Amino acid sequence: MRIHLSPRLDGAALSIEVAGETITLNGETLDFSDLGSGETLAQYAREENGEFKIDKVTLEPVMNIHCRWIAGDVMRDAAGMLHVPVFLPHSGSASEAARFPQPIDVTEDGPVTLPT
Repeated sequence: MRIHLSPRLDGAALSIEVAGETITLNGETLDFSDLGSGETLAQYAREENGEFKIDKVTLEPVMNIHCRWIAGDVMRDAAGMLHVPVFLPHSGSASEAARFPQPIDVTEDGPVTLPT
């Protein structure tokens, strides 16, 4: 699994734990094991014409991935690597590594160390 970090000035804390094809973000567990090679799970549902589907009650776009920490579409490339974009909260005094984070290749189950 490759975690793509998207920095965001935010006072919240984030913990990430990985177990196989499952990622847990601050206690919210998302299982992507059903996502096949070359497939994408869009963060927001779209109509056939490409426009966002809108909830008729709330008038908000319909989300496919219900987690505030997911920063975009989740996809599995042709080689089988799962790509998960995640918001990385940081403070105004964060290090350059936290403000301009590199992707993290997860090779073992367990907690993921994040730049601070």
